[in-house]
Amino acid sequence: MKILFCSELFWPYIGGVERLGAQLVPDLQKKGYDLTVITSHGELDLPDEACLAGAAVLRYPFRRALSDGQPATIMKIRRTVEKRIEALAPDLIHLYSIGAGLFFVKDAVRKTDVPVAVTLHNESALMKSEGKSTVLADTLEAVSWVAGCSTAVLEEARKLVPAIAERSSLIRNSFHLGEFTPNPVPTEPMSMLCLGRLVPVKGFDTAVSTLHAVHERFPDVRLEIAGYGPERGRLEQLVARYGLGNAVSFLGPVPPDQVLSVIDRASIVLMPSTTEGLPIAAIEAALVGRPIIATRVGGIPEIVRHGTTGMLTEPGNLVEFIEATKTLLEAPERAVEMGRAARQYARTQFGWPAYLDAHCQLYERLYRESGRPRKPRRA
Repeated sequence: MKILFCSELFWPYIGGVERLGAQLVPDLQKKGYDLTVITSHGELDLPDEACLAGAAVLRYPFRRALSDGQPATIMKIRRTVEKRIEALAPDLIHLYSIGAGLFFVKDAVRKTDVPVAVTLHNESALMKSEGKSTVLADTLEAVSWVAGCSTAVLEEARKLVPAIAERSSLIRNSFHLGEFTPNPVPTEPMSMLCLGRLVPVKGFDTAVSTLHAVHERFPDVRLEIAGYGPERGRLEQLVARYGLGNAVSFLGPVPPDQVLSVIDRASIVLMPSTTEGLPIAAIEAALVGRPIIATRVGGIPEIVRHGTTGMLTEPGNLVEFIEATKTLLEAPERAVEMGRAARQYARTQFGWPAYLDAHCQLYERLYRESGRPRKPRRA
């Protein structure tokens, strides 16, 4: 079965969804599916065509074209993409993550007679801000199936487009830990970690402010911030203003093969986000056996069980976030206990084989229901 896999950004980008896609595509190839990835260029200087585990990766300047706003360029790229999709003649199209690229593939998707599946990760802000006249809503109306990465995301989508209730399902995000064996939660000294894109919605300024609030009482505690993005300068200024230069480290982008090791040296993972889908960083932290202090947004409560595997606070409530952090810093043994519970829970709820099988089953079902002639999977 030939599958067109559309992802807003893709390997070697290292955001959660990008890393998840970079695990999923090779494993689907191993299952005998023939994938071609269409994605957008971003800030990295990458070739227009590449290959990952036998899957072709085709990159187009979707983001730059929309940013420049030149109608002729936009229309040229749209025509090019439509012709490429027509030439690929996929048996199924999977819109795995949605962004600028949707504007360029939506017409080709609407014109096709093959099944189209879409996965929603963290589009809740888009749904809330643009209402039912969005390109997203129109796309959900048109596709064959909608998969939500969390219960919260799926419910948001069904509110936006009630018609998808009978053709939507939950495929909860997962992560393949591989052979990695985590160490026990370090408690002497305690350390904290923020991991993800340095963008406002991640709320990493809350983490810096929290460290400032507890630093006098816990002077040995350190905070590492791993990731890259436009917020770095503002965060560095905040660190300097609080006089925390010796207590905060900016790691920059962390290569995918080193992310688990970075989590492994932390005692607590902080996630003060204002919006989330089902963050891969939280799943990784739980699988590594680290307690998470997070805001009660999106799918986070589906990972963090308050008082058992971590602590949940209301978004925007700095005082509550500080108190939750103090709770674990004052009782390292409780952090260890929560980390152990987090690992056990994550291994039962976010196993990789189930995630992979869910996609295979969805593909086979949509292909079968499309009535197209059956083609054997690649050996």
